[in-house]
Amino acid sequence: MRLSIKDRKRFLSKILFQCFGPHTDCMIWSGARDKNGYGLFKLKRKMLKAHRVSWEMHRGSIPKGLLVCHRCDCPPCVKPEHLFIGSAKDNTQDMIRKGRKAPSKGELHSQSKITEYDVRLIRALWDQRVLSQSKIAKKFNITRSNVSAIVRNISWKHI
Repeated sequence: MRLSIKDRKRFLSKILFQCFGPHTDCMIWSGARDKNGYGLFKLKRKMLKAHRVSWEMHRGSIPKGLLVCHRCDCPPCVKPEHLFIGSAKDNTQDMIRKGRKAPSKGELHSQSKITEYDVRLIRALWDQRVLSQSKIAKKFNITRSNVSAIVRNISWKHI
């Protein structure tokens, strides 16, 4: 992407040099942002991510299929030294390495239909043979195979 001098000046006018808070070395985008905090820059009627524009201005083109990732973990940062090129897998591994990946097990998993309390209750109901697995499944609106996996500690083994 080639920016005209006018577009380059407009881009640079939207940068604040952070001198307080946790990201003191970042160049913070002061223009529009998306819902995740990433800067947005309008160019030729198209909204582009500001950190990607910054990369291309300072480092060159972004290979097809790759992302521009943040070393600083600050979405509005556009400082070229804080950015790196990587795949989606690289970005996820970076997030995990830094301890920013949200837990995805138990009731925090996006597909979970039951809570940890429910799991304890299901196991108690089964251990005491109060209800069959089919009746437990119906009561908790899950499948019988889910109940079986829970009571055999195949799923929810952290409980």
